[in-house]
Amino acid sequence: FLFHYVKRIIENQPSTNELSVLRDNIFGNDIFPFPIIVSKILIGKLIENYNNVFLNPYHLPNIKIQNTLKTLSCISNDNETFDLIIGNPPYFRIDPHEENNICKCVSYGHNYIHNLFLHWSIQHLKANGELGFIIPQSILSGFYYQKMRKEIMDNLSIDLIITNKEHEKSFSVQQDIMLLLATKRNQIKNYIIGVSNNLLTDISKYSVDS
Repeated sequence: FLFHYVKRIIENQPSTNELSVLRDNIFGNDIFPFPIIVSKILIGKLIENYNNVFLNPYHLPNIKIQNTLKTLSCISNDNETFDLIIGNPPYFRIDPHEENNICKCVSYGHNYIHNLFLHWSIQHLKANGELGFIIPQSILSGFYYQKMRKEIMDNLSIDLIITNKEHEKSFSVQQDIMLLLATKRNQIKNYIIGVSNNLLTDISKYSVDS
């Protein structure tokens, strides 16, 4: 995600100063070292190829190994907020023996890890900040997501939901997946549902009353 984001910005030919600002404002967290190392190599090479006088193109201090959920609480007092959060969280169910206050805050019955990541993201968005998540469609109507649906409706304007029933071809997973795009502001009366082709290049949009 970060590599393609930086690549798109570099296509607009930023100045060295703009590149420096960009580097200081890109954040990436992962609990595993491999994606962190690969992201730094790819982004650093991209910057180096574009501007070979840029100092330390591989120095990306905010892309780091971190257990994101360690910073999660029911109500966040964390001052770290972001303009844009992109998430592709894991989908597994949390062991019932590991149940904690955060699970009780956002889950209803079974607790799923992607629910906690979505909760974290809503907490850490700036006003009018944007969120893009790849998550199971079951959040839209599943019994276990009652509290999360309320949190979404209380905090976000849903800008676009892209669904695709041929999920095994488009996402290589065994469940129905959706792309959720939302903005942190009061909910508007309508939101847009998008139905796409397998490559997500052709999206038909439908306005639906909230």
